[in-house]
Amino acid sequence: MLPDAKWLDALAFPAKVTGGIAASCIVILLLDRGGILPLSVFGPLAWYIALTCGIIFGCLFLAAMIDAAFKYWDALNKPKRLAAERQAIRDENAAERKQHEEQILRRLDFLSEEEIEYVADSLRKNAQSFQTYVHSPPVTAMIGKGLVYTPGGQHHQDYYPFSFHDFAWVAMLERKGEFIAKDDAFQATKARHR
Repeated sequence: MLPDAKWLDALAFPAKVTGGIAASCIVILLLDRGGILPLSVFGPLAWYIALTCGIIFGCLFLAAMIDAAFKYWDALNKPKRLAAERQAIRDENAAERKQHEEQILRRLDFLSEEEIEYVADSLRKNAQSFQTYVHSPPVTAMIGKGLVYTPGGQHHQDYYPFSFHDFAWVAMLERKGEFIAKDDAFQATKARHR
């Protein structure tokens, strides 16, 4: 016949119970040592049982205290860890956005004559936004290149609003003279061929 394993349920006691049992066992052993409560009257194994229970429940209590200390430490550091994780995500997103914008800005070197005309016209007017036909092929191409967007909405098809993205506009302003000179050259060539 196997012994009843119900006593193993004691291993799942909360820390205050295991700590109380361990402290009780220590007090009982101290009382035995002082001769106040001799354990020998309970049998030859009583002292060993009290010692074994004290060690087992003392270790359980110590493990629970270490676990509680780790949880407390983790709770203290969680805001810092979360802030660091959020900052790492922001940094990663910013790096990806910068890389994407740099890729788009490289396309400024490969604009068609018609696209340069829109860029130069906006730069001459110092206006980041412009209006044109809603299905303008050069503007559609610049939207595809990531340089231009439209806010959308209900507008006259011949005067549909478009804008250069902020990062593209800043880059174009830095190269204002270059784009205006290119457009002037294209316009001069067109005038000679008429």
